[in-house]
Amino acid sequence: MKDRKMLRRIAGFLAALSFCALLCQKVDYLMCPETAVIYAEETALEPDGEKYDTVVPTACLTPKSADEYAVYYVQDGRAYQATVRIAAEKDGLAAVSGGLPPGIPIVRYSTKPLQDGMKVRITEEITS
Repeated sequence: MKDRKMLRRIAGFLAALSFCALLCQKVDYLMCPETAVIYAEETALEPDGEKYDTVVPTACLTPKSADEYAVYYVQDGRAYQATVRIAAEKDGLAAVSGGLPPGIPIVRYSTKPLQDGMKVRITEEITS
């Protein structure tokens, strides 16, 4: 009789523990900012026709100082900030130099302010 009561209590405790774990996962998922990303690309900017390794929309850049800009990129489900400099600019695109390799997903916009290393969910991939 005692063993049966103990087993019921353990089963109830494990069920409650599983429920709490699922609830925490759901809350973590809901608290992550939703982001739309665009991929940095290698392209030529007109009219000079010079080819640049990393070209991003200027809307993705946030001024940090007179000649430096912050840009967020996504890697392994987290947003990271890179500091870049603009090498050339034309028609809403900027060729940047700094810590962004070509092809990396750049945050175009986010539902919440981002911090370096913050978990994010990519909900949209924008094509240029």
